[in-house]
Amino acid sequence: MLNEVWEFLKHPVNQRLVLEKREQYSFFFRLLVFTVFFSVAFGLLIGGVSEAFKLDFGKHAVDELLETYTPSLIFVLAVVVAPIIEELFFRAPLTVFKHPIRFKYAFYTSVILFGGLHISNFEALDGQFWAIPLLVSPQLSAGVFLGYTRTKLGLFWSILLHAAHNLILVGPVLIFLILDIPVE
Repeated sequence: MLNEVWEFLKHPVNQRLVLEKREQYSFFFRLLVFTVFFSVAFGLLIGGVSEAFKLDFGKHAVDELLETYTPSLIFVLAVVVAPIIEELFFRAPLTVFKHPIRFKYAFYTSVILFGGLHISNFEALDGQFWAIPLLVSPQLSAGVFLGYTRTKLGLFWSILLHAAHNLILVGPVLIFLILDIPVE
């Protein structure tokens, strides 16, 4: 499957898959594993590079959320609101583009804009603009998988993938908060 996503990334095509329900679930869960894996891997890479080169990008937006809002509100924002709004904005329009060249540019644009939106998660770049692609690499990779899902399965599935991805990444932190276990 990873090879299929890679080929799609190189040559995005607006072509929906016709799958039985059982195949859709299997397809979805494999995409979820890859989406989470790459987000975590890129997150670890960001942490490693930041640590190795003593880079400070300020407070992350997630830290601000954790300090400001209740776990239940964070859950609603991260697992319900953000996936619906972001998928409607970034991926819903994709399948409108029927011409292969227009679709290709629409797909790449949606991935880049999705990543670009998330640079606002970082408090300060302090002129370290070279780091932007690295800092948004988790969102860029997620954008590829979400766009692929949107194209191959439909909008509902990309919203569900986005929500499940966010739940897997934010859920453990929220459980620690609810149980009043220090998170660091």
